[in-house]
Amino acid sequence: MGAPLLKTKNDTAQRILDSSLELFARHGYAGVSVRDIAERAGVKKAAVFYHYDNKAQLLERLLDTYYTSYQEALRGAAQKEGTLAERLHQLLDANLDFIEENLDYVRLVQVEVAHEGENLESIRNGITLLFNAAAKVLEGQLPEHGPLALRHLFVTFSGMINTYFLQARALEPIWDGNPISVAKLRERREHLHWALDALTSALFRN
Repeated sequence: MGAPLLKTKNDTAQRILDSSLELFARHGYAGVSVRDIAERAGVKKAAVFYHYDNKAQLLERLLDTYYTSYQEALRGAAQKEGTLAERLHQLLDANLDFIEENLDYVRLVQVEVAHEGENLESIRNGITLLFNAAAKVLEGQLPEHGPLALRHLFVTFSGMINTYFLQARALEPIWDGNPISVAKLRERREHLHWALDALTSALFRN
């Protein structure tokens, strides 16, 4: 969904990356072979090895690009001026904008975490980057530990955002249409902004 984050100067190299992302997101890294990637990209297997050392390098480039770009998107929102509430809403919009344009990356991470494979450490590092970027907005506003700690808020909203997209196809029967249509995404965004207001109102009422 959306244009690829990682742009190469070579059309073949780009097709290989795009195909890797699509297949990894649906079948997991371990469930995809270099031959599968080559066939999906419409190239010979040798072409994959010409542009990339191995399958592991493909996944590494995809994850590095995803988390670096995601971090920059959140950091940009966090640096905007405004009240705390305004900055939190800006951060939420930046999250949603990014996820809506990069849904295959979200699926890729979900599959890899579920399998607890060799790439788990890279994903942990990436999540830490996102947490640190988001933490800039709420620095000093919440306790470091306990049920109201920032880490809980981070996971709460990450879950509220990501779960919707990950379960979108399964939600269709109760959503009266495609959950990722423009209208439904707008409705979901409004709900999340309402939830953010309700939560922050309770957190900061004193």
